[in-house]
Amino acid sequence: MNCAQVIRRALYDANFILQDNTTTPGLVTAELLAWANEAKDKVEKTLRTNDQDYNLLTRASTDSSFRWDGVTYSPADFQLTTTARSYTLPPDMLLIRRIRATTSGEEERTFRHVDISHPEFVSGEQTASTTTTSGEIMWDITGERTLRIHNPPDVTTDIEIAYIPRSRRLQMYTGAGTVATTQDSTTVTGSSTVWVVDAVNAFADLLVSTSTAAPLVATQTTSGVYVDPTATYSPISTIDSATSITLLGAWLPAALTGRGYMIASRFSFPPEHTHMVSDWVAYRALKKFRSADQTSFKKSFDEHLAALVPDTAERQTADPEFVEDFVYE
Repeated sequence: MNCAQVIRRALYDANFILQDNTTTPGLVTAELLAWANEAKDKVEKTLRTNDQDYNLLTRASTDSSFRWDGVTYSPADFQLTTTARSYTLPPDMLLIRRIRATTSGEEERTFRHVDISHPEFVSGEQTASTTTTSGEIMWDITGERTLRIHNPPDVTTDIEIAYIPRSRRLQMYTGAGTVATTQDSTTVTGSSTVWVVDAVNAFADLLVSTSTAAPLVATQTTSGVYVDPTATYSPISTIDSATSITLLGAWLPAALTGRGYMIASRFSFPPEHTHMVSDWVAYRALKKFRSADQTSFKKSFDEHLAALVPDTAERQTADPEFVEDFVYE
């Protein structure tokens, strides 16, 4: 379920959808999306504070440059040199889980997290450099995303970092142009679209309208196509250019041309927990109207947030199961 479906469901749950499918006046798409982002951040914070490695990402200093939320970054920026002690990490870095050397001959080098103010770290900074292959490197994160090592290695060293990334903000993009699809093809072609310039996030679903107008979530206009919380929409694999999208699966219905569309973000946590976002959006909407019904939705959100931790922890545990051999008599 993408964020547009979750928000539409919240409007149904809170009885803000009228009989003609329009929305109660006083709610606009921008604030609904902002509330959905609030809920997303709360869920992800709960996962992080309980040491859950959902969305763990690895990047090597030999990887290609990438762009994240308006920032172009080259992983070569964290290749360890023989002179530097500080390195700027990727813009989506939130929590470092591991660092390892990947340069041939340096694989046995160890990295240990030590607070930069610790006497051991301070003392280590007085040495010239760490030895090849076996020298330990102490590291810490300062500021928002600066990697600080106690001393540079004596040879240039490529490293790989494993980290929990920041998720991108949820989008319900209904920008310029229209789209065309081809039956049994994963290619979607845009006409007058500007997906690259507008930094559209590919971790999303494509919602195609039945007309040139984009699908609607919240509106007081009686005509239009509305987002369906029960529908299965097409997940996007990549946004290849300003006018080309590749879907994860082939488009199975008949070909469409000149259709309005929405690109709605998916969530980075298990899909069975996305209903929590609906509860939060419904709570915030009812709170805006000072309705007493807000309490039940807030309570539901808090209860399910507490249940999220044991559920996700179970997914990351590989407990062995022992069975007795079956023996034929």
